Amino acid sequence: MNTLKLKEQDLRFDSDRHWYYLNGKYVAGVTSILSATIPKGFLTDWAVKMAAEAVVGLFKPNVKYDKATIAAYADLAKNAYKLKRDTAANTGSGLHSILDVYVNSGIEPVIEDSETANSFREFKEWRKNYNPEFLETERKMASSEHNFAGCADAVVKIKDEVYLIDYKSSTGEYNDISYNLQLTAYQMMFEELGYHGINKRALLYLPKTGSGYRFKVVESSFFDDREMFLNLLESYRYFKKWEKG
Repeated sequence: MNTLKLKEQDLRFDSDRHWYYLNGKYVAGVTSILSATIPKGFLTDWAVKMAAEAVVGLFKPNVKYDKATIAAYADLAKNAYKLKRDTAANTGSGLHSILDVYVNSGIEPVIEDSETANSFREFKEWRKNYNPEFLETERKMASSEHNFAGCADAVVKIKDEVYLIDYKSSTGEYNDISYNLQLTAYQMMFEELGYHGINKRALLYLPKTGSGYRFKVVESSFFDDREMFLNLLESYRYFKKWEKG
């Protein structure tokens, strides 16, 4: 559902690499920029937790293990967070596609994965309670002025306010500044393409556990966040230039 009148772009998305090309040239994605420039301290604790859980699950009490098995189990524990991360990413990507089709067609999908089904139920509950009018869903855009790109999950009108929304299927609600800046970058692109009607940014948490949705409006200043994102964008370019030598 794309009802907003935006400037046309020559934008291509490589879904295998998750790369964007504007006018035939590669441009960095918003999430890539932020993940490379903002440390995520909570993810370190989470990775340690995943490793500890793997150790508990692999090693049984009163059992002797040879060195090769211990080394193999240690390697599995060390990489446990990667498996969990990739599984979560696939779940999140699938959920976004499901919500896009549902909003645009009104047809309720058959979902076999229990975690995705939980998130979908939370979305329906939020929609019932807030009665949003969807103006845009899964809109891919790029900034020709600043050379970055990304995909906004949704723009909705609730009563007299227009919200730019990003879906999160994570179980926890993290005070992560990168989420605010992600929405800020999307709003920058909407404005560059001619739409200036967004007056609120929000995160819609749809936990895979089915523990209840949370609709969190971003309280920080758009203009302050815009300045911070542009500074991080410059840092990202410096890092990439340094990596190339």
